Amino acid sequence: MKLLVGAIKMLKTGGEIVYSTCTITVEENEMLINKILKKYPVELIDFDLPVKSNEGFTFYKREKLNPELSKTKRLLPWEVNSEGFFIAKIRKTGATGHPEPENIKDTPLNCITIIIKN
Repeated sequence: MKLLVGAIKMLKTGGEIVYSTCTITVEENEMLINKILKKYPVELIDFDLPVKSNEGFTFYKREKLNPELSKTKRLLPWEVNSEGFFIAKIRKTGATGHPEPENIKDTPLNCITIIIKN
């Protein structure tokens, strides 16, 4: 989460981030992006992929998540003959200050890719 928050803070308003992980666990993907949507001035952007993908989850373990998470993509290993991936395209919509330090335990990820377009 710290890497993504740092990228959001560096990004100009209107800039975009492509956030991708090589895992399909909801806790490391939709739940993390859900927290980001609540705390930072960002929005999710629709995008297309040239491979089979599924919408991100908007409901998990009796918790309703932000409906905008349907704009994220999940690539399932058994459908694309590859590793599983999660991808979100994020646009910064306003200025970010210096919030209090995060009180969230970071979950280690196998890999993460963040692409910034200012």
